[in-house]
Amino acid sequence: IGTNAAATGAIANGFAGVEIGGGAQGNTIGGTMLASRNIISGNSSQGVAIQGAGTSNNLVKGNHLGCNPSGTTAIPNGWSGVAIFNGATGNTVGGTAPGAGNLLSGNSNQGVFIVDAGTTGNKVHGNLIGTNAAGTASLSNGFPGVEIYNGASANFIGGTAPGEGNVISGNGFRNVSLITCHANIIAGNLIGLNAAGTGAVSNAGPGI
Repeated sequence: IGTNAAATGAIANGFAGVEIGGGAQGNTIGGTMLASRNIISGNSSQGVAIQGAGTSNNLVKGNHLGCNPSGTTAIPNGWSGVAIFNGATGNTVGGTAPGAGNLLSGNSNQGVFIVDAGTTGNKVHGNLIGTNAAGTASLSNGFPGVEIYNGASANFIGGTAPGEGNVISGNGFRNVSLITCHANIIAGNLIGLNAAGTGAVSNAGPGI
């Protein structure tokens, strides 16, 4: 979605690769099996846009957003890998099951962008954000790996249960950025480290 057939370069869609809006509920983009994986890269704006009041309980899992199928080379989406905005609630990016995490790397802006008042209760679990598919080196998003902004509240980045934590490392600016927002939870993540937690995958600014 947004690439040539071999997923080696961009043939951009003019807006997002996938948009979920208008109160859409219960949709799934991707899956835990390799054959269910989408490559959502090279689009002019977001890889996946989830937006609007009533847009809830949608799931984005097991995809590569902003890079090639092997997760080694960037094919940037022009904005973020996944953006959740304009009052969308209760959506999930990733998951705790094996294969549910997305690779959100190589995007021009954020890996995940959560923004606007009323955008609440969204969850980002078990993803690699800013690294290669192996979680061993940077495949940088140009802006923070995760940014929460402009009144978005009570969203969850990681968590304390097994598999909920993300690896958020190697991004071009902050790894996690919180600006004019409140009551969001950042927990259980590896930030600035490789997926094994044994070495640095440095970013260009603060961890959070």
